[in-house]
Amino acid sequence: MSGDLAAVSEAAERLMTQQDVLQSHLDDLEDRSRRSNLLVHGIPDSRYSWQDTEEKTLAALSSATGKAITGNDVDRVHRIGTFCSSKTRPVIIKFRSFKMKEAILSDRAVLKTKDIAVSEDYSVATRQARKKLVEFGKGQPHSPQFQLRYNKLIIDDRCFMYDTVSDTDSVKEIKRAPPTAPLPNATSAAPLLASASALSGRPTS
Repeated sequence: MSGDLAAVSEAAERLMTQQDVLQSHLDDLEDRSRRSNLLVHGIPDSRYSWQDTEEKTLAALSSATGKAITGNDVDRVHRIGTFCSSKTRPVIIKFRSFKMKEAILSDRAVLKTKDIAVSEDYSVATRQARKKLVEFGKGQPHSPQFQLRYNKLIIDDRCFMYDTVSDTDSVKEIKRAPPTAPLPNATSAAPLLASASALSGRPTS
């Protein structure tokens, strides 16, 4: 009987692990589908149509950055949420070109002077992870400087990730891959090729 319970428990644990891995892959796919999106705050809101939102948003970004952004550069522009006269809803832009999105994102400091904020558009799981990582970084002793890179937090040479799929609600340090050894250059590789050619009896070209 105890053997049967152990087998069931082991099978359930395997299923939970597979579910966690699957959820992680789904979150990654969602983030990839949003990679050309930008989240924009600070564009005056109204009850008017999506076309009005598109015109206002593109005009504001073009004016602030000096870049000519037209309707041909985007697939869609729309507000998030229901209109409320006391709040300004954020705007989501899906650019046709990832490079254009990155160019606008690189001007975030300029846009900030115009009271416009732009940021990446991530999945719910990634947004939660980034929030937890920032809280973790700010809570470290001696207030060290840290960098947030996608879903990873870098403090000095240490890398941390938030566990988004289990119920542990914890930030864990992960091992960073060691640097790859450089390939031999043409000069150092020549003797190796010559030696190999001598052994095989074939010319090296």
